[in-house]
Formats: sequence, C-alpha cells, structure tokens
Amino acid sequence: MSWGEPKGAQWVAADEFEAMERRAQAAEADWENAVQEADRLRAEVERLAVERIHYRDAIDQVLHELGVPGPEYPAPVVNAVTILEDALR
Repeated sequence: MSWGEPKGAQWVAADEFEAMERRAQAAEADWENAVQEADRLRAEVERLAVERIHYRDAIDQVLHELGVPGPEYPAPVVNAVTILEDALR
C-alpha cells in the first residue's frame, strides 16, 4: 500500500485517495447535469408562459367576437362563451 495525500492529521492510502477523487469527479458531473437540466426546465417554463399568453389572447379575441350572449343566442354558443370565460380564470 502506498501513501498519498494527508487527510487532516492522517495519511490516506493512494488507492483511497483515488477513489475519493473519482467520487468528487462524479459529483461534479452530477452537478453539471443538474445545472443543465435546470437550465432546460427554465427555458421550457419560459416557452410555456409565452404559449399561454398566445392562448389567452386567442380566447379573448374569440370572446370579443362572440359578444355577450343574449336570449337570442343558441345554447351551444352560450355554453362556448361560458367555457372560454372559465378557461381564463
């Protein structure tokens, strides 16, 4: 057994030191992967937020076109307005 780096007041065998180095490198790789995944998720959240704005705008436009349902409106149109208004809440 050869002796490697000091660990506090003790010396650690070279093979144990190498194992610690491998674990540290694996932890760094895991960290990098986690950072990349967090970046990917942030970008996805941003994309979905923009998409949501487009859908809300489209629903607003449809509601504006339909107007406020009155007694002469057919039931399916009244139901569609209700569904769209609920979707905006």
